[in-house]
Amino acid sequence: MDEYMEPTEEEIQGEMDKTEYMQEEQEKQPKVLFKYRAIVNAVDLARVLDILNNNRLYFPKVCELNDPFEGGNVDCLSEEGNIKLMEERNTYRVLSLSADCFTPTLWAYYAHDASGVCIGFHRQNNFYRAEQVEYKETVDKQQWISFEPSDALSLEYVYKNLVWSHEKEYRIGHKEGEEFFEFEEYEFACLILGNNIDTEIENLIIETAK
Repeated sequence: MDEYMEPTEEEIQGEMDKTEYMQEEQEKQPKVLFKYRAIVNAVDLARVLDILNNNRLYFPKVCELNDPFEGGNVDCLSEEGNIKLMEERNTYRVLSLSADCFTPTLWAYYAHDASGVCIGFHRQNNFYRAEQVEYKETVDKQQWISFEPSDALSLEYVYKNLVWSHEKEYRIGHKEGEEFFEFEEYEFACLILGNNIDTEIENLIIETAK
């Protein structure tokens, strides 16, 4: 039986510092994540109502992302792995969210000049696994290599060019191909209506959200 040794003061202090650091980092994380939605036509409106009625968000394929330079940043360590990576990339889906609901450029671009909505979700349970996007001046594929295609995919879509940093993006990736990301009703945090939203649409959305 090994003899028990009391931790030294340095070891205790080290553990306390580590715990304090982790708590500070946790406190920096957003408690709510937001999804902007434009409402330009009947299809857009139906999608917003679907979110509110059915507690789900559309899970876009990576080919539908708005940055044409995304992806292809990671290589596997085998030719077989790279072939499998290409196959899995075709079905991989990424849900994009933001930690910010106040930035005018986000309202302009993703909510059609503030005529849409911004829906907030508590960052717990289903949304807890959202990963913070890291922004870099250069996203070079030589920076990351991976043994497993699934690991490679998770790395490919959590790095973006620095020009997108104003989006303060968090992402949830999924490789199984489900079309929708489902969440619980209690994860719904808030509904923010754009300043330029149509009055009839506003009333319909408020009634649906009740």
